Amino acid sequence: MAKPKRSLDAFISHSSANKDYAASIEHAIGAKRAWFDRSDIRLGALLGRELLTHIRKSRSLVLVWSGAASGSPWVQSEWIAAANLGKPIVSVKLDKTPLPQCLSNTLWQPGTSSRKSSIAEIARTVRGPLARGGSISPSMRTPDPKLEAERDRLGRAQASMLADFDAGATASARRQQRRLERETKALARKYPLDSRAATLWAYNEKNGVILDHDAEIRAGIKIDDKRLDEARWRFLHALWLDPLDAEALNGLGTIAWFGHDLDTAEFFVRAALRRRPDYVDARHDLALVLRLKRDGRLRAERPTGRRKVR
Repeated sequence: MAKPKRSLDAFISHSSANKDYAASIEHAIGAKRAWFDRSDIRLGALLGRELLTHIRKSRSLVLVWSGAASGSPWVQSEWIAAANLGKPIVSVKLDKTPLPQCLSNTLWQPGTSSRKSSIAEIARTVRGPLARGGSISPSMRTPDPKLEAERDRLGRAQASMLADFDAGATASARRQQRRLERETKALARKYPLDSRAATLWAYNEKNGVILDHDAEIRAGIKIDDKRLDEARWRFLHALWLDPLDAEALNGLGTIAWFGHDLDTAEFFVRAALRRRPDYVDARHDLALVLRLKRDGRLRAERPTGRRKVR
């Protein structure tokens, strides 16, 4: 699909299970004023260049929310990307599936009563004047010394485990990793609404992938491991709680990098750096992602060496 020549009123994010409802919203807004992906199956990159182009060019994101949408990593990535681009998010709920915590106070419409009136209201909202800035406010947390102390302890323990692994003490690192998995999971369960606890648990799954695939990662080889999906969902859960959390954004970008979803990786790592310009690990990760992208372009442009047939 060609890139839009002007700004759009809305990017419609939806699960393929809800494509008919999403298409009705597109019709109400106007096909030339909204972007709607008609793919029946979503595969591959979470945020390819085309998706990112249309999210950036849209004044808002309409989130068609349902049980199916909550289970789609593509839908999650789209609205989290919109939040980090400062786009207003307008949701329509098709069933009783709760919205992500951070969206519970944003504009939303029930889509279960009168479909026609709900869609009309969504169209009026996104075609009308929208408040400047995004829908998401920075997370407000009350001090919790016990939580902070436990997070600091576990963060230091994760760093120590990786240091042991880098030093060649593989058996010790794996023992620590197993213990940390139990402890970070317990912390996330004790503080289920805290994105920082959720992020710590997500990083533990990412660290497990590193322990088993360090050689491939260092060589720039794509990782094929089902734990990448688990780590991705853990980071997405943390971003449901706070989509502006720099550590969770960088973690999600790193998981995309391991799977060579490089446009997604670059977007989320850059988003982390916008939140924390002094984030040293994110700067390092961005350099590696950009190098992989550059190397991929060079390989694509390199002559095959075959003689031309005239």
